[in-house]
Amino acid sequence: MTHASDERIAGLTALFRDNLNVEVSDPDLDLIEEGLLDSLMLVDLLMHLEQQFQVTVPLEDLELDNFRTVHAIDSYITSRVA
Repeated sequence: MTHASDERIAGLTALFRDNLNVEVSDPDLDLIEEGLLDSLMLVDLLMHLEQQFQVTVPLEDLELDNFRTVHAIDSYITSRVA
């Protein structure tokens, strides 16, 4: 993992904690399966991703697998800013 990825994962973990009131103990935790991320929270998450990471999520990218874990979100952000 790169330093930039480590920083994004820390930022994403803080985003979940501070803005969505969700404690993510493991970046590989399945947020959907564990019931930590539902459809309303997904909309909030997308808004915060846009604000914090300057990432716009087009409708065609709204695949649950892109947002299932913190690592998946990090990979998605990386693909959007590369």
